[in-house]
Amino acid sequence: MNADNPLRTPVLIAGGGIGGVAAALANSRQGYSVKVLEQASQIGVIGAGIQRVNQIDDHSVTADDTKGNAHRGVGLIGADGVKSAVRRQYVGDEARVSGHVVERAVVEWGNFPADLRWNAAAILVDPNCHLVHYPLRGGEQYDVVVTFHSRKHERWSVRKGGRAEVQSCFEGNCSKARQSIDLPEDWTRWATADREPIGHWSYRRATLLGDTAHPTLQYLA
Repeated sequence: MNADNPLRTPVLIAGGGIGGVAAALANSRQGYSVKVLEQASQIGVIGAGIQRVNQIDDHSVTADDTKGNAHRGVGLIGADGVKSAVRRQYVGDEARVSGHVVERAVVEWGNFPADLRWNAAAILVDPNCHLVHYPLRGGEQYDVVVTFHSRKHERWSVRKGGRAEVQSCFEGNCSKARQSIDLPEDWTRWATADREPIGHWSYRRATLLGDTAHPTLQYLA
């Protein structure tokens, strides 16, 4: 690598989600070499999270991952989400857990109630919860997303959910809501969080992007 040639020294991108991949494509189209660091092994070949970032004499930046590897680049884009390790180093704040939980499931078209197969997003709203469903893949599937206020103390997490919890939060709701939530067996559960706004997102050769810079709760997205 040559620190004097920014087109050869890669731009480091922490996070292989939508923001990170979009940033990678944008930099690549400008002629830069790009290196994406992503902790999830199933969607990336590196499979290591960021542990520490070092900036050297304003010429380069080095990101150390959790496996002990050092990645040197001309700049760093932190796109590693609401629990960002990059933001932790530069800002040092903590995520604010909202107490609201989101559970999501996908239902095949043939299993979705015929009277709810609308070619549009639909929302059913209750004072303590709401449900959204909309078509995916040209109508081949339906996304079912429910949001409710948790009955217990939550920590930020993404894990396997459960139909029983969803059903218990929607007791007494209208039949259309019950039709949607009674179908899926496999749910993914998010305990949502955001952060306090900050005045700027760039720090010498590092900058923050997406949820790392300005995370919002799902109903403000």
